[in-house]
Amino acid sequence: MHELFLNFCVVLVSPWFLSLIFFVAPAKEQACFKEAAALGRVFYRQHVDRELFCDKDKNGPATLWFNAYESVYVHDSFPRKSAILGERGNEIILQPGDKEGFPIYMNVRDGEIIFKRYLGLEPEASVIHDTLPEITWELLDFYKEIGGYRCQRAEGEFAGRLYEAWFTREIPVPFGPYKLWGLPGLILEASDELGLVRFEFAGLELFASPEQEVLKPVKGRRHFQSYEEYWRAAEERRINMNKEARAEGSGFRALGPTKDCSIEIY
Repeated sequence: MHELFLNFCVVLVSPWFLSLIFFVAPAKEQACFKEAAALGRVFYRQHVDRELFCDKDKNGPATLWFNAYESVYVHDSFPRKSAILGERGNEIILQPGDKEGFPIYMNVRDGEIIFKRYLGLEPEASVIHDTLPEITWELLDFYKEIGGYRCQRAEGEFAGRLYEAWFTREIPVPFGPYKLWGLPGLILEASDELGLVRFEFAGLELFASPEQEVLKPVKGRRHFQSYEEYWRAAEERRINMNKEARAEGSGFRALGPTKDCSIEIY
């Protein structure tokens, strides 16, 4: 007698099409896998202009792991450990790092997003829990091919920036790079209208028998229940650090983080 369980199965209809099916099936008769496992991964090259100096360290390769209802975006080249690089006048030059690669996790079933940010001179990044951001997309009648996939253009505003995104309906999952999501297909490329933030397609791999799970970020010095709570704590810490420095007569000045130097304006 076969065991029955609820799983995801991948049906490769053609080299360029992925269909997701939910059903109850005999465990030993179907090529299925645990629902937390990744169906595939997209490789991007992330570019952040030097003007956005709070986030410019996240430049370089990044990977989006995804399944039918969740994804995690990982900055692959980001330092895995924080370090103080030196001083410039009264300012300390800090290189933030994170052993998990500053992941951004999204779950459309639960409506949650979990990501990490660095807070002041703390030795470890903090974990931020929040609800998925709302992005209103306009689908446009423009098409092009990216990596062998037919992609459609869409425009939407996120965190104060207007983005152009190219997505493919051939992979019907709503995820994309960074915190961009909500389209009727996987986002393969995106950029803001000023060209300050760009996510370029670098490759895509679909798994016939995936084993890598889509994992939430869990390791952090602090846990915040919203992004706004994090920003309040960041500003409070900056003010307190400057007060302590003035009291000690050290001349030290803490600068950030601030929203005007970040990918997200608000």
